[in-house]
Amino acid sequence: MSERRPKSLGRDGITVIVNHERALRAREVAQPTDTDRDRAQALLPNLLDRLADRPR
Repeated sequence: MSERRPKSLGRDGITVIVNHERALRAREVAQPTDTDRDRAQALLPNLLDRLADRPR
């Protein structure tokens, strides 16, 4: 028999209510991977340079 989890409700913005498994999956996919972080870090200097050159 599987372990029963307490029934707590969360909000997902679409259906209003999510179950525990769906909430955990949303948290998991929302976390950037090391590859995502490396890509962002590599792009940051170029983006900052472009921002600095933008007229205000």
